[in-house]
Amino acid sequence: MIPTEILDVLGAKKVLRQLKEAGTIPAGKKETIIDISGNKVIAMGYGQCSDKNAVVEFLVDGTTYSTTAEEAYNMGIDDANPVMPFVTKYDPIDDIYALMWTPVGGQYVRERFQVNITPTVAATYVVIVYYVDL
Repeated sequence: MIPTEILDVLGAKKVLRQLKEAGTIPAGKKETIIDISGNKVIAMGYGQCSDKNAVVEFLVDGTTYSTTAEEAYNMGIDDANPVMPFVTKYDPIDDIYALMWTPVGGQYVRERFQVNITPTVAATYVVIVYYVDL
């Protein structure tokens, strides 16, 4: 979580907010799932998708990081870390593939935070983001 000292310095309201979206995306269609603007601190993001090869993009103030559950799993990124999304579930029997992002101290966002998903096959998803307004 975000240390209280950091929230005090940033003048945050100290109210952890949750944004949850779920649905279905057609194959090959890039869809913006989360789009948050303004001063925020992202505490945690979780995404689950039925397509292990769906490209998940995280955009933070113009910087983009993208991966797939398959790619992260094959690279062994399946342990909590303070830098990048990691695999929390890889279940080919039930087609459940999940990524989590827990940036150490939170990820400061000045302008915009966005999560996009582009599946290779029609896919269902659930995305949850926890953040604090500044």
